[in-house]
Amino acid sequence: SDSSSHSPLSCREAPPLLKSTNNQIVEVKSPTKQSKQDKSMECDKIVNLIEETGHFHITNTTFDFDLCSLDRSTVRKLQSYLGTS
Repeated sequence: SDSSSHSPLSCREAPPLLKSTNNQIVEVKSPTKQSKQDKSMECDKIVNLIEETGHFHITNTTFDFDLCSLDRSTVRKLQSYLGTS
């Protein structure tokens, strides 16, 4: 099939990933019964937090940021939003 006809994953569809302190990439587990509105609000909180850092790039379809460029305080806030430690 033609992959160019597929739209990129939205924030709500892509599995959220975080790089842990030992450089492992981990998939963030979220409750299965979380409503779409809750997920959207969670996504908005993350975007707002990253925007405050100024370390991001926006394209027509993506909001990109490098976890390694974020300070510890911001990473801790992200972890608290996502329920990881």
